[in-house]
Amino acid sequence: MSNKNIYKVGLAAAILSTIGWFAFIASGNPDFSVFSGRALFQAWQDNRFGMLLYGWGGVFGAFLSIPYFLAFHSTLKETGPVRSIATTSAIIGAVLAAFGFFKPLVMIYSWVPAALEAAPDALPIIEVVARYAGDLFEVPWWIGSFLAYGLGVGLFAFYAWRSDTGPKWLNGVGLLGGLTGIIWLRFFIPILYTWEFIGSIINILAIMIWSIGLSISLLRTESSK
Repeated sequence: MSNKNIYKVGLAAAILSTIGWFAFIASGNPDFSVFSGRALFQAWQDNRFGMLLYGWGGVFGAFLSIPYFLAFHSTLKETGPVRSIATTSAIIGAVLAAFGFFKPLVMIYSWVPAALEAAPDALPIIEVVARYAGDLFEVPWWIGSFLAYGLGVGLFAFYAWRSDTGPKWLNGVGLLGGLTGIIWLRFFIPILYTWEFIGSIINILAIMIWSIGLSISLLRTESSK
């Protein structure tokens, strides 16, 4: 595949990934921790559309990051093998993050119907199992989000900055996105919850701008040759 086609795929993926992240943001992600018993599952059912937006938006947003990460890997050849650190971190992180977004999907498609149809004596068991099963998605999600959208993005933007790949200001935005990616470690560093909202929004928006902008810049540069 020619560089031009690689950058076209990367740009399309960056745009579609951004649409996925907008769906994720639009979902609202209500707090279900205040519910228990049948009320918990009914709350999930009442917010079904939003949770499907959250889940599928996140899954596609994460998986579609991989093509543009690979496109950036392809263009940063002059940085040498060190670029593989960014690529490996970003791809592993994107897969783990996507895995985490299956939590609301499993809840909506599996546990909610089972709970709402269950006999009263079976409901507590279903709730315990559903909560534990949901927790299995949490740690990979936090770690994956940091690896992809903190470490991976930060390194890619840094290498692009150092090699004059794309506009400096654009890679500055990417660096900002990478630095604010530390917010995804708040599960392990509770003090970060203080900046949860602003940190998450800056991280997501910065990566949207950087991924699409750098993809357009690479495509224009290749087309002008």
